[in-house]
Amino acid sequence: MSVPDGQTDGQPDSRSDSRSDSRSDSQPAANGDQVASGSSATAGSSAELFNSERCEWSSGAKVFWVAVSLTIGLLFALSIGRHAFGPPKGLNDFVQEWTSARNHLVGEPIYAPLADSLKRHFRREVQLTTIQVNAHPPSCVLLTLPLARFSFTRALQIWNGLSLAMLIVAVALLFSRAGLGWSPWYLLPVFALTVTSNPLAQQMLQGQLNLLLLLLLTGFWLTARSGRWAWAGVLVGVAGAIKLFPLYLGLYFLAQRRWLGVLGVGAGFAITTLVTMSVFGVDVYVEYFREVAPAVAGEFQSYWPNASISGFFRKLLDGSVGHTLPLADLPGLASLLTLATVLAMTIAVGLRCYRAQDDRQRDSAMAACVVAMLLASPITWDHYFLLLLPFLALLWQQACGAPARQAALLLLIVLMFTVRPTWIWDAVIPGDGELALRAGDVPSVGATWHVLTVLSYEFYSLVALWWLAMRSGPVADETKMARTAPVA
Repeated sequence: MSVPDGQTDGQPDSRSDSRSDSRSDSQPAANGDQVASGSSATAGSSAELFNSERCEWSSGAKVFWVAVSLTIGLLFALSIGRHAFGPPKGLNDFVQEWTSARNHLVGEPIYAPLADSLKRHFRREVQLTTIQVNAHPPSCVLLTLPLARFSFTRALQIWNGLSLAMLIVAVALLFSRAGLGWSPWYLLPVFALTVTSNPLAQQMLQGQLNLLLLLLLTGFWLTARSGRWAWAGVLVGVAGAIKLFPLYLGLYFLAQRRWLGVLGVGAGFAITTLVTMSVFGVDVYVEYFREVAPAVAGEFQSYWPNASISGFFRKLLDGSVGHTLPLADLPGLASLLTLATVLAMTIAVGLRCYRAQDDRQRDSAMAACVVAMLLASPITWDHYFLLLLPFLALLWQQACGAPARQAALLLLIVLMFTVRPTWIWDAVIPGDGELALRAGDVPSVGATWHVLTVLSYEFYSLVALWWLAMRSGPVADETKMARTAPVA
């Protein structure tokens, strides 16, 4: 079993007006929902300039991306289709939701031992080498409950189809006038880089939930950008009820003093949880937080694909799982360093969000907050990188006219999306892989120098992306703004 969750024209003036009206209706002008930057006319003008920014496309660039999309992109799209709709290659992460939902239909606990659930629903013995129980929160099971009456293969195919539809909707929202308003030409590199990416391949192979979270986070950005703070918070709260780590984005509302957003996070989380409890009962949450979540975090934080801060220090200073040879076996120090690093990063992100005063600054602050969310999560598998898509687009737009920043961003995109970690790990680390699932395989164990280099390149990429987002800010030079104006 595999590791579990391991612009054309500027925007209409009415949008800026409606945002201002929504703030004045909801709270006094003196509170945190008041924008602290200039007059409304200036704000509207800067918003139009911001939304109209895009890098110029030469004819050669258009030809290049058409060629790439029609060749490599389409070939990989066929591969993604096989991953999504072909027969599953063994058991994957989706089996956790499916067996738990199936258990509920037959009156069994949704967090029953996974081996028992597999025997009950697949009618065969399965030897598990990693996870022993569904590692995902109860609301994940609720999402898949309507699919429990289908066979596992059919349920997985339906879920993957729905996930791809959610990806298309998220990209459409990103390209819309309410979003970045990018030229359709930008669909070509977005298509090519997405379908060739390892995170999307893993998403389809594992039947993961990231594309639902991507849609929710894209909605969070759009609703926050239009001043609908309560709805933005609700979307974050719903995402947090499905997977706990998106609750970190509540920091954005707190630092921006958007109290309707804070209330929205609580409302979204509470409503989703109450609906789940009405179906499964309260005890499932007690069991999950008391038994399941601690066990999962304790076991999987030191797995190789974990790109979080915790994953880095666990691999470096905790050898209890046996997947790495630590620099020193000091798990307490690993926990302390993780806590101190996450706290320092959170303070820095909070200050960045607090100081953001216009759309551009808020967008880059939000991007920094999303990257920090992944770094702060106890476990961040590579397929979580799909959640970065809209925020990578934001950072790319803000890097127009800055070739060095664009080059750095492109390098990080390649490292995090195009490069398969196993290409590097299999070539450098002796053995038959971290898990070595087949009989006779020799498990690979990462040495300390592996942890400091190849096993942590995704973590380093996230840290570098966070640094770029923290340094991304408003363009002070209006001439630079004009150079990046829309081109027909």
